Amino acid sequence: MQKILFILLLHVAWLGNCIAQTKCSEAITKESNLFIKKKEPLKAIYLLESSIKKYPNCAASYEKLAELYYSTKQVNKAIDAVKNCLQINTATGTNAFYSLQNVMQTNHDEEGYTALLQQIAKVPSLPTANKQWIESEKQNLQIKQQLKNSPTTNFPINLGSQFNTKYNQTFPSLTLDANTMVFTSVVNGLNEDFMVSYYDTCNGWSKAENLGYPPNTGSPERSARISADGYYLFFTRCDTRSENGYDGGGCDIIFCYKMNDGNWSSPQKFGATINSPDYEGEPCISSDNKTMYFVSDRKGGYGGKDIWKSKFSGGFWQAPVNCGANINTAGNETSPFIHPDNETFYFVSDGHKGMGGTDFYMSKWKGDTNYSNPINLGYPINTEGNENSISVSANGKFGIIATQNTSDKNNLDLFQFQTYPAIRPINTHCIKGRVYDKKLNAGLNGYEVQLLDTNRNLIKTIKSNDGDATFAFAMLDNQFYTVIVNENDGSKEFTTTIDLRKPNMPTNIWLPIPLKIQGQKDTLYSFSFHHNSWQDTSQGYMKAMYPQWTRYPDDSVHFEAIIVHNIYIDTSFTRTVCFSDSGYADYLNYVNAILAAKRLEFKTYFEWYKKYLLYIGFPEENIHLYFEEAAWKDDRLYAIDLNVIEHY
Repeated sequence: MQKILFILLLHVAWLGNCIAQTKCSEAITKESNLFIKKKEPLKAIYLLESSIKKYPNCAASYEKLAELYYSTKQVNKAIDAVKNCLQINTATGTNAFYSLQNVMQTNHDEEGYTALLQQIAKVPSLPTANKQWIESEKQNLQIKQQLKNSPTTNFPINLGSQFNTKYNQTFPSLTLDANTMVFTSVVNGLNEDFMVSYYDTCNGWSKAENLGYPPNTGSPERSARISADGYYLFFTRCDTRSENGYDGGGCDIIFCYKMNDGNWSSPQKFGATINSPDYEGEPCISSDNKTMYFVSDRKGGYGGKDIWKSKFSGGFWQAPVNCGANINTAGNETSPFIHPDNETFYFVSDGHKGMGGTDFYMSKWKGDTNYSNPINLGYPINTEGNENSISVSANGKFGIIATQNTSDKNNLDLFQFQTYPAIRPINTHCIKGRVYDKKLNAGLNGYEVQLLDTNRNLIKTIKSNDGDATFAFAMLDNQFYTVIVNENDGSKEFTTTIDLRKPNMPTNIWLPIPLKIQGQKDTLYSFSFHHNSWQDTSQGYMKAMYPQWTRYPDDSVHFEAIIVHNIYIDTSFTRTVCFSDSGYADYLNYVNAILAAKRLEFKTYFEWYKKYLLYIGFPEENIHLYFEEAAWKDDRLYAIDLNVIEHY
């Protein structure tokens, strides 16, 4: 784009003011070309210099000399040749300038390019706009050199053959737990398909597999981004223009979702609020699925492709707004990525100053369209080639990029890099879980899971997904949270806390949410014993059976006991005890110890059990005791029937 701008400026300013060109010596020109083909540059230079003495206004000779001088390491002469060529003929001089510039940049000759710019600035009557462009280029070179002289991190590591092929791999996208990565791959040099790889701590990333149909089709699809919970897939599809030319554009934003059977749905197109006849693509969804960032060249931007965003509210995606002048420029801003902390924003740009080509940048979102000034991610994350797309892990320690940082500079591969403090997002934990019926273990879809802060202010709400009833939250490190599922369809309220202020908390935390449906008895464990066989349930035996068991305050208990006591034969009675959840050894040990040591009456024992529940933190209002006394048919016996002791 800079090249086009510079050419336009030169032609508009100098059109009609070119110095007349005298006819060049055709014989010398042909002869010099022969020497060039034979790779004898010094002989070609001699002939062209001789020609210039006779025909000093021959721009073509200077154009050829510029490249020949540079190939023989005569940099200053090459620059002078371009300068003279520009003074003679604008079009030929411009070609000479960019030919030399490209060679210098290919050779990473920033010093030579700087000298070239300085000399071009001295061309008489150079318009102010061209001088400004040259100054901007000189600043870019200075910044580039500073970045190269101060590497920010280790060199990115190529992810290897599990991901990369001889074709382009782009748009890496990680789920919140960083265990699934989706990316776009060119297949057989033709169509682009979405690939998926899974991570395990033993073997690393698995070899990428094609996601299949759907979401892949025969249409041109690219730039897939998977949602934090892995439930949605957002991507770009081109060639979607409708018959009326309005409902669809050349490229539109499409999504798929996970169905009940675990497969992807058929592709769904966003409506006209998001898609337009212009380019829309490269979507990225926030970790709470409430904000979507995307790229568009629609009207109302700052030039080229800009980054826009839309919020999901009231069941609809709202009208997109431009992300503003701190992000967008007159160039192209693409590949947006919002980190799960919902604050740290990464993108790609050729409009901000950097290493050259397109670079990665990071900005902090401060509300609405207010973003901090972007930070170039620096060398060696950014290179002199083109950087394509980026995804950063929830804990902020590493990122995956698609870049031309390869031996084949025309190919894009996936690399992993380490972040450093200046660009690192807030350490964010992945809280994943499932909402389910405790008795049936059936998933409960569409249940609202609320996240509250220390003062119990609502931070966000997310629903359990259809199909597997899972959910995923991004939670910031060093914070205390409360998770609540309110009473719903007869279920009791679920409440728990997560304290991320504790040291060494894991990045991924599994949070199952079992909901107790009122009136249901969800016994998970039962045990029977007789008075004369207590040794079978001794404390040592139970510890041997369940050494790993721990009791959590949010477990629920269903406790039933039928007691038959012969008042004449004290050694004979039977008790059945049933527990829910993980309530195994400790309760049986408690029953054993109390009855064996105290020989308490049965009602007294249950009062002791209630005290125990209170001692370990259960609310008294959630403990219910019901007693019924009934006469036995044989009047020598009596029965105490404890129907229910339960808490939620």
